[in-house]
Amino acid sequence: MRPIGILIGVVLVFAAGSGGAAFGDQVKVLLPDKPWELSIALKDFQPKDVLGPNVVLGGRTKDKVNVTVTTAQVEQGTSAAQVRDRRGKVAATRTADPATVETREFGNTAALWFRWRGNKDMSSFHGYIVRQDLAFDVHVSAYMTDHTQDELLALLASVKVKPSAEWQDMAGLLTTLEEQTAEGEQESALKAFLEKYPGNSWGHLLLGQYYREEAGDLDAAGKAYEQALANHQTLPITNPASLWTCYDALAAYYAQAGKPGQATRYVQKAYELAKELEDDALIAASAYALARAYAQDNHPPKCMEFLNEAIHHDATHKATARNDTAFDNLRNRLEFKKLIGGN
Repeated sequence: MRPIGILIGVVLVFAAGSGGAAFGDQVKVLLPDKPWELSIALKDFQPKDVLGPNVVLGGRTKDKVNVTVTTAQVEQGTSAAQVRDRRGKVAATRTADPATVETREFGNTAALWFRWRGNKDMSSFHGYIVRQDLAFDVHVSAYMTDHTQDELLALLASVKVKPSAEWQDMAGLLTTLEEQTAEGEQESALKAFLEKYPGNSWGHLLLGQYYREEAGDLDAAGKAYEQALANHQTLPITNPASLWTCYDALAAYYAQAGKPGQATRYVQKAYELAKELEDDALIAASAYALARAYAQDNHPPKCMEFLNEAIHHDATHKATARNDTAFDNLRNRLEFKKLIGGN
């Protein structure tokens, strides 16, 4: 089984009844190759599809609290207060109104917050935590016309970092999948993993991939991908290539199920993500799929627009389109003939 691209982080969410404007579920971040998980109580969290360097969690709550968690290597023995003073205060000078900078310690967290220099209504709150040689910067920001200082400090106070074996078990699952070749063994291993970690979206991605590529069962694959993607708002998939795979697979699933509207919706999501990633191969695949969808829906101008883009990014789609029955209603159009080199 060809493994899905290695994730740079996995985010899981478990219910936790909490009050407050932004409080809600426990969003849990697993760190690659590190025995730690970080959780923060967030309500209606909307994750970003693409994260920047060293960012393990990014997004926004429904009530407009921006959340970013970054990590950095530090020397053993470094305290959270030292990280705050060395890094946080330096970074704050770029955006903070110096007169508004405040600090506090609670538990294992060293906090720093301030109002923005150019926008007095916006405030940033940073919570710094250190475990061994790894420092976490939990950054929340919001308009203070919508939230109070106590609410945002309570979010930082909700952050917990504790040991976890889940990432190591994920790596072990990949090894198991590579070693097992007998029929049904990979499916059994995936189901056993998901029984232990039912909230692990990465496991559902792999199960969907198994059904799609190994078992040839698009219906089962679609349901597995649906399960992963249904939880994306609260169990974010942090590898964008894996998220693209979800969208692409669900488009095929809904097309086979005779639901063209749903299929086109997921193709569009895949296309937008591919454009954000600036990945030629993914853009070509998604643009070609959109061209097919618009051809079958009898929208020649949109079809030609996306077919041109697909061929621009991957010229092999020219030959593919010549023999693709989805374009039969365009075969006599001069612009189609010129594009694919037909007679």
